[in-house]
Amino acid sequence: MPAIDVTIVGNLARSPETKVTAGGVTACTFTIASNERYRDGDGQWKDGPTSWVRCCAWRDLADPGPRHSGAMSVSIAAG
Repeated sequence: MPAIDVTIVGNLARSPETKVTAGGVTACTFTIASNERYRDGDGQWKDGPTSWVRCCAWRDLADPGPRHSGAMSVSIAAG
């Protein structure tokens, strides 16, 4: 079965929310805003529509979680 790799590059849209479940598992949720960049007919860079990607990290990945605002990337590998 092939592996699936996803990388999201963008900006942290708001402060991350970190919680601990009743079972003691840490979860951190955050949103990344990502814009497609392209060149128009005149060769000038333009921003495309914004994609809002909600992410949730669990256990070791959630602690301490993202701590800054601004540019970041998230890579996910499954399989």
